[in-house]
Amino acid sequence: LDAGFVDRPIALEIGDRPMTSPLVRHQAASERRIVTTLRHEHHAVDRLDVVLLRELDGTCTVAELLEPVLVAQASGELEVSIDDAPVTDHDTLRELIDLKLERFARAALLVDPGRV
Repeated sequence: LDAGFVDRPIALEIGDRPMTSPLVRHQAASERRIVTTLRHEHHAVDRLDVVLLRELDGTCTVAELLEPVLVAQASGELEVSIDDAPVTDHDTLRELIDLKLERFARAALLVDPGRV
């Protein structure tokens, strides 16, 4: 390996139990609007991103990520809307979660637990 090359455990696919780095979870828990990717780049996040990133410690399945979203909506912490219409339908929320996870993977925010 080249001395300047660092092999980062970036997940190229969304696993059964998606995980992000402890730094990103800390940044999300601190209500940061920008998190640091595994490529050491800044990545802007919205409220739904923050709710999801806080949960990505590798213990929740993709399906289980709906619950913290619903809790955040119920508490008033999160409002999800499409074209100014509130989204509460579970199937639509699951689709949004899947889209967010795909975006996280492309942005190098997901960790490959087999390479940590």
